[in-house]
Amino acid sequence: MSKAITTSTTAYHGPEVIFSAIRHHHAFLKKVKHISGKPATFSLEPLNPLGIHSVKYSGFARERSADIKQNPGKGYTLLLKSQVPRKKLKKNKTKKAKKEKPQQSQQASDAPKKTIAKKKKTPKRKIHPPFKNIEMKLKGLNIPKTNQIIKSTLRRFGAGDLQRATVRKYNAYVIADKVSEVKKKRAAFKTKKDVSTAIKVSKKQKKGKK
Repeated sequence: MSKAITTSTTAYHGPEVIFSAIRHHHAFLKKVKHISGKPATFSLEPLNPLGIHSVKYSGFARERSADIKQNPGKGYTLLLKSQVPRKKLKKNKTKKAKKEKPQQSQQASDAPKKTIAKKKKTPKRKIHPPFKNIEMKLKGLNIPKTNQIIKSTLRRFGAGDLQRATVRKYNAYVIADKVSEVKKKRAAFKTKKDVSTAIKVSKKQKKGKK
């Protein structure tokens, strides 16, 4: 007789199992032809800092993922997400009967007790609880300071392997914004210069007619 297989609701599937189900098809996949001719696949899902289609950077498969989002106005936000597994059912533990200690003799009790120096207990490091969804605003700070903040938060969060990717994305956003600001200033300066030259030319033409 074959036994019926039952699946428990408390089971947690790892990132590799989830990625195997998403590897070939999902809504955010983008296939592009490489220079070599071979097709390259990228994924544009949220919480994927580099857009690489792999287990390491996948926002769906990872247990703890991170990404940086650009605000509509100014500033950026650090997004953190954790897929916390369901808690396992607690088993009813039976209380064990306490063993009775043997009674000490009077001579042993009368003997002087040795004093042992107690060791100082080192304070235990606080473990941060598992997060679900966190949005941290990065505004009004220098680039090196924000890089340090991003790295420290990711270490505490438990996604230390995404430090480089998130820092790169943040730096790319900042550089792109600075370049766009410089271009806008240059364009405004050119327009002002063109207007001033046009006014000078019109004045000269009027003088010539007179």
